[in-house]
Amino acid sequence: VYKRQVSGSWDVTLRVWDPDNGETISVLKSHTDAVSSVAALPNGHVVSGSEDKTLRVTDPDSGKTVRSLEGHAAGVWGLAVLPNGRMVSGSNDGTLRVWDSESGVILRTLHSRNNIMVRDQQCGGNQQTLSLRGLPDGRVVFRSKDGTLQVWNPDNDECQRTLYGHSGAVFRVVALPDGRVVSCSFDNTRRVWDPDSGETLRSLEGDPEGVTCAAALPDGRVVLGSSDKTLWIQDPESGKTMRILIGHTEKINCIAVLPDGRVVSGSDDKTLRICSLDSA
Repeated sequence: VYKRQVSGSWDVTLRVWDPDNGETISVLKSHTDAVSSVAALPNGHVVSGSEDKTLRVTDPDSGKTVRSLEGHAAGVWGLAVLPNGRMVSGSNDGTLRVWDSESGVILRTLHSRNNIMVRDQQCGGNQQTLSLRGLPDGRVVFRSKDGTLQVWNPDNDECQRTLYGHSGAVFRVVALPDGRVVSCSFDNTRRVWDPDSGETLRSLEGDPEGVTCAAALPDGRVVLGSSDKTLWIQDPESGKTMRILIGHTEKINCIAVLPDGRVVSGSDDKTLRICSLDSA
C-alpha cells in the first residue's frame, strides 16, 4: 500500500503527506532556496533539486539530509531517476549531470550549451536544459528552448536523436510506459513521438487553456494540468480528450501519479488534490 507522497515548494520545504487522509506527516527543510523538482529513489529516500544549485538526498522517515550534491552553477530544474538507480539533473547552467545516488559522485556531465554531446551529428540545439525524463530503457529525453527534443544515452554520452516539429519552445516532456514521448509546447500543440525514429505519431486534440504540466498514467494515458484550473485526461492512441476534471481554484502547476493510478495535482491555490479517476 502506497503510504506517502512528497511535494517540494517555493517556500523552500519538502512536505511528506499521507495520500489517504491528506495530512502532513513531516516538513523537511533541506534547501536554502525554492525546491523545483522531487523524485523517489529505489531505497525510499527522496532526491530534490533546487534554485540553490544543489540536489539533496533526504531520508523522509528521519527528515535528515543524507547527501548534498554540488556541481551545478545555476538552479536545478529537471530531475529524473533512471531504472538503474542513477540520477540525472538538468540545470539553467546548460548541463545535464549523471550522479551515483549512493556516493553522490558525478559520473558524466553533458554540456548541452556547447554541443559537446554531438558525436554523430544527429543532435542539434544549444539551449538551456530545463525539463527531462528518463525512458524505460534508461535513455533520457530532454527539451531545449529552440523547440527540439534530444534523446540521449547517459552511458556513453551519445545523443542519439533530435526530434524536430514544434514551432515554439517545449516546456514539458512526458515518458509513456511503452517508451513513447509526449511533449507540450508554447506553439499550443502536444505531440506523441517515437524516440527511435524521431517521428511524430500524432497530436493530442483539444485546447486546454495554458497547459502548465503533464504526467503519464500507468495505463498509458496522459494527464495535463492547465492554467484554467482543470485537469485533462487524454488518450495518446487516438489523441482524444477522455475527461476534464475540476476542483482547483487557481492555476495547476504540477502533477504526480501514484502507483495505484491516483493523480496528485498542486496548484497556486496552495493545495494538493488527490483524485481517483475511477470515481471522478
